[in-house]
Amino acid sequence: LPGGNGCYRRVSVFIGGFKDHMQINTDQLANQLKRGLAPVYLVYGEELLLVEESCQSIREAAQANGYLDRQLLTVESGFDWNGLFASTQSMSLFAERRLIELRLPTGKPGEAGAKILVEIAAQPPADTVLLVSCGKLDKATRETKWAKALEGAGVVVVAWPLEAAQWPAWIRRRMEAKGLTLSPEADRRTLARRRLRERERRKFLNVLSAINARGEKRDLHTHRRAARA
Repeated sequence: LPGGNGCYRRVSVFIGGFKDHMQINTDQLANQLKRGLAPVYLVYGEELLLVEESCQSIREAAQANGYLDRQLLTVESGFDWNGLFASTQSMSLFAERRLIELRLPTGKPGEAGAKILVEIAAQPPADTVLLVSCGKLDKATRETKWAKALEGAGVVVVAWPLEAAQWPAWIRRRMEAKGLTLSPEADRRTLARRRLRERERRKFLNVLSAINARGEKRDLHTHRRAARA
């Protein structure tokens, strides 16, 4: 299917433990994880809260499946790509299974990084899950060899921008997952509205990010007041 919030595209069959290559949206990730971990994940999108939530879901699934060694790497100027490749080829010192999380803030690994990612994707290391995350990727970047190689080796999770009609159901799911309640006023004034100003929407996403970090349990109307502050 073409790109969009309902995007779900099977690409090919993987000869090995992981059956299908695919591109999914963030709402489809939970079902994919229930079927089994892929050797490679690429998570990207302009909704950074959804990117982080997806990465957290993958982390939790990896830990539940015995991937107890987590290596977190952030690509910055002078990043050691050869060191990353060597790390994927060596055995973990702390656990039999490991999660290597690679954060790519710019979405551009450069020539050297692109080559290494293609090599890793060609032969994903055993007992290792590679999780690459970044922000929005333009069409040209999505069509690069490294992005296609990661997609071909596993699963691409896209955090598509939320449309106005999706907000009511999206907010309800997030509130229920956090153990929050919807006050009558919040239900009437927030969820019944099909359009939110972009500035207000971004503030609300920031509030939800803070809820993720602190694990607070207040009703939604309280958080809405905080977002307007």
